[in-house]
Amino acid sequence: MEDKLNYFFEMDEAKIKEVEDWLKTVKPAVHQVRFVSNVEKAVKRINYSYKIATIEPSFSDNGEIFYGKGKKVATGHSLQEWIKKASEYFNTSSWYSKISNLDELFLWYGYRVARRMWTLSFICDNSSSEGNYKNSPGSSHKIDLSGIKMVGGFSDGVGNTMKLVQAERSYALCGGDVEAFGQVYPVAYYFPLAPAFDILKINSTAVLVVRERPNKNEG
Repeated sequence: MEDKLNYFFEMDEAKIKEVEDWLKTVKPAVHQVRFVSNVEKAVKRINYSYKIATIEPSFSDNGEIFYGKGKKVATGHSLQEWIKKASEYFNTSSWYSKISNLDELFLWYGYRVARRMWTLSFICDNSSSEGNYKNSPGSSHKIDLSGIKMVGGFSDGVGNTMKLVQAERSYALCGGDVEAFGQVYPVAYYFPLAPAFDILKINSTAVLVVRERPNKNEG
């Protein structure tokens, strides 16, 4: 099952510490405060390593999630379908998969800013200079295949699809898609989903993480 982790990046203790150190020096502008505040919360709440998908997911003919560069991105799926398929992706005695929560996603984003792969201005104010937004210079004006545009050190579909993640009370969509403008829906933009919200109408994909199962003998 290890090949299922080929397109996953590990956020371990050392990387989380890098984000923590960056937070001590960062001075966000007004429109960047919300993102920095969310990263600060993530650093406090996440005390574990996890692996996060670095490209957008695809669906096989039999309906299973898989990852492969140049493959068709899986859009047009319901929230419940994403929840079920995400839980089935990676399942061993030690590890399990699920939809990422906002803390896990934004901690990874914070790492990329800390490593100067991105700027706060790009992800918080205007992301249209790269990716596949409607007004990005290199936009294809259609949903790109998975993993073909690198932005901020990874090819996770910036401006291609909105990212579905777990939020504190429900789920949320982050960033923007190919039909959006990068200054309106930058990378760090997100909004919580109302209970009846239909994500089938949105170009969205779930972000998966793989986590180690808790040790039942602890405590």
